[in-house]
Amino acid sequence: MPTLYFEEREGGTVQVSAKGIKEYGFPVKKIFEELCLRELTTLEGRIDAVRKLYGYKYNVPVYVNEEMLFFKICGNKIHWLNFSQVASIIKTEHGTDFVFKDGTVLNTGANYRTSLRAYEKAATIHHR
Repeated sequence: MPTLYFEEREGGTVQVSAKGIKEYGFPVKKIFEELCLRELTTLEGRIDAVRKLYGYKYNVPVYVNEEMLFFKICGNKIHWLNFSQVASIIKTEHGTDFVFKDGTVLNTGANYRTSLRAYEKAATIHHR
């Protein structure tokens, strides 16, 4: 089952997929590095390529492959959402909700415009 999103926590990372929740005792960066290595590349190489191709300087989306393209959302917590699994984005009075293709809803508390911009960055990469 595809990953819906990762949530950064103190001392670890939580992975949420349609199958459930899995906790790791290390940062999300290490997970991204391992995912990139499976694609015969490095996280640093992916980030450098995206920066050079699209001119992004901050909050660069992490492209692993067609099914895994993660963009960062900072609200009440820090989340890395899988672009390919996001079905819709909803502006709420408390921030932004992301609805995933399986029906899961993530309430982020993040600014709507900032969230939309982060999503659009990932969309630009995905639709290249």
